[in-house]
Amino acid sequence: MKLKIMAEAAAEFYQLPDLQVRRKPEHTQVKKARHICQWIACEAGYNRSAVAKFWGMDRTSIYYGCQMVNNRLDTDSSEKRELEELMELIRKRLTVKRGS
Repeated sequence: MKLKIMAEAAAEFYQLPDLQVRRKPEHTQVKKARHICQWIACEAGYNRSAVAKFWGMDRTSIYYGCQMVNNRLDTDSSEKRELEELMELIRKRLTVKRGS
């Protein structure tokens, strides 16, 4: 499942245990990783319902997470670079899984 690969890649990128990313976190870095994963999934064409189901959340939470990422991307150029690096890692992971 591509959503799982995205979550695993984000956990690796942010140096977080995979399961910690999927649980409802209190830690800001975990929330950020989760929001970015949700944003990437929505940008990749997944509907919010599918993303919400994967993360064990409702669609409004996914919408909120995506808005948070959009706001950071609009105001912080380092966020854009970070997102590009994570997306490259996800692309590599998806290519490896597809080629296996």
